[in-house]
Amino acid sequence: MNYNNSDIKNGCKADFPSAARRLFRFILVLTFIFHGSLFKLSAAAAENEDNKINAEYKLKAAFIYNFMKFVEWPDFHSDSQSNKSEKNKETVVLGVLGENHLKDHLNSLSEKTIKDRPVKIVIVDTFEAYKKKNSKAAVKDYYTEIQKIMSSCHLLFVGASEKERVAEILKLTEKMPVLTVSDISHFAEAGGVIEFVTEKNKIQFNINTVSAEAKKLKISSQLLQLARKVYKKEIPKS
Repeated sequence: MNYNNSDIKNGCKADFPSAARRLFRFILVLTFIFHGSLFKLSAAAAENEDNKINAEYKLKAAFIYNFMKFVEWPDFHSDSQSNKSEKNKETVVLGVLGENHLKDHLNSLSEKTIKDRPVKIVIVDTFEAYKKKNSKAAVKDYYTEIQKIMSSCHLLFVGASEKERVAEILKLTEKMPVLTVSDISHFAEAGGVIEFVTEKNKIQFNINTVSAEAKKLKISSQLLQLARKVYKKEIPKS
């Protein structure tokens, strides 16, 4: 897939309504507060890598919570579906695959609501964890099992431990209305929707709108304005 890479550096200067401006200023203030915490922890605990990692994933959990406020899922507008999965019980389901550091921080979101819906955190087993429970299972069995779980998620965070399997995971979810998020390098370019990128101790994110559209996810233009890079469908030159 060829993408048109759009770097957005001054997104907040866009001509948004005043209410949207105020909302995004508030979000940005919170982000800077979290950044400040990250910097202080990094400096004060230079010898304690665990504290630094903990602060990093606390910030990423806050980002994920805000991402979901600015994304629309197709089932959010369909109350007539007969499917009784978690997704249709008016619960926002966040899946986590292969990242222990993020789980505790996301668990705190289960006390919050997103778009007036309760939040549920689902842990998706890595292949290694799955093999411990099912010693005779093959890789094919594993993918079949996690595909069922991932189909119930609104958002799926894919941890760095799944780097070698990320292509298959993205293939399994490419037609699902699942917002895939990861800090694996080149995740958005490979077909993931949102990729965390850390530069100079600052956490930023890239967005692949082509993947989002294929999943029937609508990402707010306001969120796109805050992205470091936006991957768009390349328009052929006439």
